[in-house]
This record gives sequence, structure tokens and C-alpha cells, in this order.
Amino acid sequence: MDMIIASVSLVACIWSYATDLRGRHHQVNDIVGRDRIAMVQHYEPAGYWETQRQRLGKDLTATSDYRTRNDYAVTLMHLRQPKEAITFLQAIETEHPGKYETAVNLGTAYELAGDDVRALQWIREGMRRNPKAHVGTEWVHVRILEAKIAIARDPHWLDTHTVLGVDFGASAAPRMLPRFPPNNIGQPMALKGFAESIEYQLSERLEFVRAPDPVVADLLFDCANGFMVHGPIETAEAYFNESLKYGTLRAQLARQRIHYIRGILAKAKK
Repeated sequence: MDMIIASVSLVACIWSYATDLRGRHHQVNDIVGRDRIAMVQHYEPAGYWETQRQRLGKDLTATSDYRTRNDYAVTLMHLRQPKEAITFLQAIETEHPGKYETAVNLGTAYELAGDDVRALQWIREGMRRNPKAHVGTEWVHVRILEAKIAIARDPHWLDTHTVLGVDFGASAAPRMLPRFPPNNIGQPMALKGFAESIEYQLSERLEFVRAPDPVVADLLFDCANGFMVHGPIETAEAYFNESLKYGTLRAQLARQRIHYIRGILAKAKK
């Protein structure tokens, strides 16, 4: 989801020790392991969005600046009122057509309202208007919506597909993909950016989706695979555990990979 997404890349002077799939130690300028998931799952304190609604609503009129009305619509989405948000956003689109922010916010509002087909149309339109926005991660949201539409048609779709269309193999150690999915402008993703793109989109989605959820579970599973191949494997283990919490359909393989990671970490400590 794409309303207000906090980047998971850190620029502060935080250095952590991490381990790769070969058991080699190295330093990374980032948060590692379970703490990284806690960062992705960081939300505003209780009451924040209601306070925002009251603050923005004081001066809200039909002729208010469109930016104020946009922010009010975003607040309504966080307060689980997507249909009301859609009304504001549609008016903004009519008055100020072509804005990227309106398109993705409409996409998110329609998804929250249960209309994944319209949501997909607007997220694709947002990508067309600004392919570089949200650090180029909108392709993940498109895949999520496509998967949800497919599951609505066939409840067993995830038995034979993955949300992102990738397959890291069935061994305890995931294989390197021959190619990664295309990004917003149709170019293959790089390995390092793959898992981080998933994190970026999950940072907002996890506020609205409670476990169990097979789509989120699948995203968490492949986010873990990306970190397992690239490192740190401590972060991969945390994401595999989170995928189990959300009910991944590949639970047995997730547990095998957790066991494999723990074996590497145990040897690396000696």
C-alpha cells in the first residue's frame, strides 16, 4: 500500500555485525535480524490519526487546498474509512488531473474498500505518472493486487504460484534466481533491491493486515529468501519466522531454511 510509506533504508551511523550464507562475518550500515522487522512494523502511536483528522478537519471545506484534502483522505484511510477517502480523492482527480499522489492514494483506498480491480487500475496509473516514486517499488503493489484478484477467482492459486512470480527452489539453501522481476520501468530488479522493495511495501501494508494472511505470508517468505541469498542471514531468519506467523503455505520449507541458517550461525560463532 502506498499512502505514506517510511523508507526502511537507514542513513544514521548504525553499524551491525551480520553473517552471509557462507558463514562469513561482515559489518553492515543497517539494522539486522528481528530488530529490522520491528522497524518495518513501526506505526504511529495510538490516537495519532484521530488527532490528525480533527486537526485537518477544522478548516476543511469543499474549496480547501487540494493538498489538505489529500492528507485528510489519507487520514481517513488510516482510520479504516476508505469509501469516504475515495470521495475526496475523486474530487481532487477531477479538479487537478494527472497527479501521481492522487492515483496511488485512490489505488490504496479502493484496495482497502475491497475493490482490487479498480485498485490495480489506479496503482498502474500511478506507476505511469511517476515510475520512480516510492523508490520504484510500485511493481510489488501491482503483483500483490494481481495475486489477490487471481485468488478471488481461484482460492487455490497460491498452491501453484507465488505473489511475485519467483521460485528460489525447494532445497534448504535457496538458489539464486536466473533473473528477478521487472521493476517499475520494466528492467530486472537487482538482488539487493529485491528484498528491500518488499520491505518498503510491507512497511505500510502490515498496519492494515493481521495474521494470518496468505498473501502477506508469501511476501514475507520471499523477502526472507532474498536476504538469505544476499545476507544478512539473521534478517532472513527473522522474516522466515514472520512468514510462519502469517501462515505461509510453504511452512515446511521455511522451517528447513531456518534450521539451515541456525546451523551456519552456530558454526560461525566458533
